[in-house]
Amino acid sequence: MIKIARIDGDGIGKEVTEAGVAVLESLDLNFDFIEAEAGRECFDKNGTTIPEETIKIARNAKATLFGAITSTPGQKSPIITLRQELDTYANLRPI
Repeated sequence: MIKIARIDGDGIGKEVTEAGVAVLESLDLNFDFIEAEAGRECFDKNGTTIPEETIKIARNAKATLFGAITSTPGQKSPIITLRQELDTYANLRPI
């Protein structure tokens, strides 16, 4: 089972990750999607744009599928935080 962290984020991010998951599942490669939170809705609910649990889930996954987020003024960026915490620098986006 290949673990993939799934971070839907906000707004269109939910639709984007849903479509991405559908494509990946069609490959029948035995993926296990682990849901995690980040973004403005997460901030409104939890008081943080990216909980430690989300970082932990991403750290333990082979890949992270990250939707889109709404920036929260004065708060740390979830995507930059993930890049720093996981020491990653690639951000692949479809054209």
